[in-house]
Amino acid sequence: MKYDLFDSFWDGVLVFDQNQELIYGNEAAAVMLGLSLRRLHNSCHKPLSQTANFGSINLKNIDNYQHVEVIGPKGKRLSAMICVQKLPKIKDRWLIYLKDMSVEENLQKKYLKELKIKERHIAQLREMDQVKDRFMILTTHELRTPLSALVGSCDILKNGGIDTATQKIFIDTIFEQSSHLMKLVNNILDYTRIGTDKMDYFVEELAIRDVLFDSIQSLKDFAEKNKVTIDMPTPEAPSLRCYFDLHWIGVVVRNLVHNAIKFNRQNGRVDIHVREDDTEGYVIVEIEDTGFGIEEKRFQEIFSGFQTTEQLSHHQSGTGLNLPLSKKIVEALGGKIEVESVVRKGSIFRFYLPKSKVLAASFYQKPPKNTGDLAA
Repeated sequence: MKYDLFDSFWDGVLVFDQNQELIYGNEAAAVMLGLSLRRLHNSCHKPLSQTANFGSINLKNIDNYQHVEVIGPKGKRLSAMICVQKLPKIKDRWLIYLKDMSVEENLQKKYLKELKIKERHIAQLREMDQVKDRFMILTTHELRTPLSALVGSCDILKNGGIDTATQKIFIDTIFEQSSHLMKLVNNILDYTRIGTDKMDYFVEELAIRDVLFDSIQSLKDFAEKNKVTIDMPTPEAPSLRCYFDLHWIGVVVRNLVHNAIKFNRQNGRVDIHVREDDTEGYVIVEIEDTGFGIEEKRFQEIFSGFQTTEQLSHHQSGTGLNLPLSKKIVEALGGKIEVESVVRKGSIFRFYLPKSKVLAASFYQKPPKNTGDLAA
């Protein structure tokens, strides 16, 4: 057969005559057009357009490769490079050479997709690097302020010559600034440990009222100093029960209430509400303040980590770890956290704790005490 040479070609070959009737097609062309080889052979001596629709292209005028869309008889669309040549030794025969471009296009799409992923990873690494630098600047600033107060107070006490009342003022300053440093260091350590999944949790069914009352008692002096009133359910009020880790939810409550006081206005209020959501199976704790509020566009940003709280208020500073740390803790315990806020009116931070066991069994087992390295 005069066209047997084309049977083994990887690319498609079609031959047509001067009337544009199909004369021959190889197996590769059949596959490209979505046909069996037998069906393609049965199409011979019929109009080429019934087998492969090349649109309005005049095939006899194509002597260089062109990128076209070819439509098979079953509607299959093929992105192809085609070249048409007149067969030199066979009268009135033209050969269409079909090169399937879908493979190359798919490879190109895959390459572009992988390139975008790499670019996104690079952007994330750059952002992480910026976050690290910003965190170092913020932490250095936060450490320098209390350290300066500590050094100054100690220097004055060391030199002596001051009365007992003044000494007490400087001792109180040392205690207050030391407590601030301890809280800062603990927040950094907790945030780092949660990020590396090295936290131990012990989840049990407890009364949420108790952890609220105990946690907020530790902030009464801070609230009085900032002239902010805290209103919460009394210890005698009925309390809802849910599943949480006593220590870590205590951290969350203290962080949220601390922020509500810190970013409040003088003579402002912090109201704490507890309610039940039977529909989704949560106990909900709301901490509402009358502070400066947060722009809605920053809602997601404030939970992302190392956002300076100067972005939330022009009156305060800090590393901004309270909210990211609280979010990680609540989510690790099977809950969720959200915020509502109106600028210049105040904010409501709301977190949800499950009323039933929704976590892996290990969360409900008390972790062993760390007794240190006992090896001889």
